[in-house]
Amino acid sequence: MSVALFEKPFERGHLFRDDLESLVHILFHHVLRYRPTILGGQDGFINDFHLVFDWLKRGPDGESIGDDSRRRMLLGHVFTPADISEGPLPDPLIGLMNELRRLFAPLYE
Repeated sequence: MSVALFEKPFERGHLFRDDLESLVHILFHHVLRYRPTILGGQDGFINDFHLVFDWLKRGPDGESIGDDSRRRMLLGHVFTPADISEGPLPDPLIGLMNELRRLFAPLYE
């Protein structure tokens, strides 16, 4: 789910860019979940992973909404480009992840 829909699910309709951004989140989830990593020590990595991909909060009417963790990931504040570069990931994959961040980050700055 895109950051815009995750944070404010009832503010606007679903757009094509939301689907494209969802693919970015799926890529990050898959790469970070299923590849060996050394990001920030195991405890820090697991905590950040759950905050970004698993955690929801309840809105005033009890609906599930997201916090700003996915926004922070796209902006490079969580799983920073330097952190990702330290892990045992192929250089082309690191380049793809950084380029996708570069493309979507301006939507949320």
